[in-house]
Amino acid sequence: HPKTGRLLVEIARRAIAACGVDESLLGYVHNEDPKDFRAAKALVQHPQVVAVGFTGPIPGGRAIEKLAAERKVAIPVVAEMGSS
Repeated sequence: HPKTGRLLVEIARRAIAACGVDESLLGYVHNEDPKDFRAAKALVQHPQVVAVGFTGPIPGGRAIEKLAAERKVAIPVVAEMGSS
């Protein structure tokens, strides 16, 4: 659920900051248009990204897995996919 994702990112950012690390190390992409994969493509295919976590519907997770596999060097995707 989007609210759960946002809550978890805030908790993780506070924990990261408490360890003395820049909290911007953790990113979160908020997109409610299920047909718009532009942000996902830019993120997943960026050369400095080494892994992706995803929570959301099955079509979005499958699209992210495909983008990750299409890279010159594929990266892991940890996806919790639910509704279609």
